Amino acid sequence: SADSMAERHFRAAWIPFANGFTQLVTYCFVSYLVLYIKDLLVLEIELANRDGLTKLLNRRAFLELGEAEVDRSRRYGHSIAVVFFDLDDFKRLNDTRGHKVGDQALQAVATALRNELRSTDHVARLGGDEFAVLLPELNFGAAKDAGDKITRAVDRAMKKFPPVSVSVGISWYEAAENEFSTMLASADALMYEIKREGKHGVRITRNSKLTN
Repeated sequence: SADSMAERHFRAAWIPFANGFTQLVTYCFVSYLVLYIKDLLVLEIELANRDGLTKLLNRRAFLELGEAEVDRSRRYGHSIAVVFFDLDDFKRLNDTRGHKVGDQALQAVATALRNELRSTDHVARLGGDEFAVLLPELNFGAAKDAGDKITRAVDRAMKKFPPVSVSVGISWYEAAENEFSTMLASADALMYEIKREGKHGVRITRNSKLTN
């Protein structure tokens, strides 16, 4: 121990060992507290960024992440696609079968999206029955395929929750030149076009050059 190294003398031989043991216990306890507090901070940040029901990204975290991806797209000239969709007739499901079943439907959508999309894609529940997906570095054809994949995955998940279906809008950009919130609004507008025309489907638009 430090006492032995300093050649300190004690009346009892056990005192240096007791001091050493005390120092070791104190070190271990402080190390545990540091790790515990670090884990709590990580958990707090995770909870702040996640939707409580589905564990997907929440709106705030998705918008922040989207702005970062837009900056990256501008810097390197990467393509980017933004998907916006909601569940058709979800209110009917809630009204006829109850909010507990509605919550189960939302969780089923989240599971379907996690299983189908790439690890580099970012999925969020924006609120209610509205969801969004950010697809970085996909060409136009691949973005369209991703939209079809999302539609099929959600349709399969909703077979247990009739009459719910899905309407999907996708805005694809050769390279982002606008704010992310504007890009998300564009995908939202495409989704509402499908709603007005009878619901359930996918619509995608190609944006090769944007101006603010």
